[in-house]
Amino acid sequence: MRPACFLVAVILVISTITFADSPSELERDAALAGIDACPHGGKGCRDLDKNIETLTLLYRPGDKAVLLTLLRFTYLTDFFDLALLADPDGFLSTVASLPEGHQQAVANGVSGWTFGLALPI
Repeated sequence: MRPACFLVAVILVISTITFADSPSELERDAALAGIDACPHGGKGCRDLDKNIETLTLLYRPGDKAVLLTLLRFTYLTDFFDLALLADPDGFLSTVASLPEGHQQAVANGVSGWTFGLALPI
């Protein structure tokens, strides 16, 4: 009986340590920090495209918290199309939380009309 209890305790400790911060959470946090550092001239600008790609990949399986950050980049027209089709209510409610000028910029991005600018949200 004791070896079985010991084994269960070891498995619980290992699983707690292993799953405390999943790699997707760490990647998301690093990508968000890199994007936030970019306007300040940090090294994040060098990896901006990589950070945006990381967030779009995390959004697709269900990390909806990154959508607000991705809406800053109005040139992501293909991503906007897919996000709108996949979750119209979630996408539109997130867009509705933006200031009116940013809503218009996102609408332009969805329609394909954009100058490739990023908005400071």
